[in-house]
Amino acid sequence: MAVALKDERIDFRANSNQKILLERAAELKHVSLSSYVLTSSLKQAQIDLAENEVLVLSNRDRDPSLHKDSPCSRDYRIIFYNC
Repeated sequence: MAVALKDERIDFRANSNQKILLERAAELKHVSLSSYVLTSSLKQAQIDLAENEVLVLSNRDRDPSLHKDSPCSRDYRIIFYNC
């Protein structure tokens, strides 16, 4: 099994209260501060991207979107719900 090489670096600044909060949370999870911040950021990034990639349609709008020529027929995951 190949291990992904971490060859990129991300630097950011935080005030002392923010750093203390992050350190406490990392300690609670028994991980390093860097690992905690990276893991938490990646989870949030996946949520943010998913919100942008999911198209929610009502029943009224659903059927036209399934036609090839529709502007809504992009590569979206479509969630249907009843209105």
